[in-house]
Amino acid sequence: MSEGRIRAVFSRYSDPTTGLLPQNHYKAASLALYGGKPTKAAVSRLYTELPAMNLETFTRVQLESTRLRAHNLPREVFQALDRSLNGFITRADFVWAVREVMPRYGAAELLFDQLDWDGDGRVSWREFLAVMGHKL
Repeated sequence: MSEGRIRAVFSRYSDPTTGLLPQNHYKAASLALYGGKPTKAAVSRLYTELPAMNLETFTRVQLESTRLRAHNLPREVFQALDRSLNGFITRADFVWAVREVMPRYGAAELLFDQLDWDGDGRVSWREFLAVMGHKL
């Protein structure tokens, strides 16, 4: 997990007037970073003494969390494809990435449809892992 990605997610979910990440936005930020939400208990532990988290604390917590996680290539690929930082891969993000890597490949839309099992126009971490996880 890069500090740049952590900063970008913090910027997206923090309160623009205070520059702090309130507790009620932490789950959305985690979803954007990891494709999954932390438990209420985990969030409560982080916010026991603080009503909100600054960028420095958020970055430290996320880098430590990343160090504690095992190296996970499928998760890294998913995060790289999630250009909008919302915890999902959109059709536009996926098609853009495929065209960047393989400009002559003409079936990016069809490949996306294979990943988007529920047909909602975005690929969740679970959908991505179900299709790609064992192959990466």
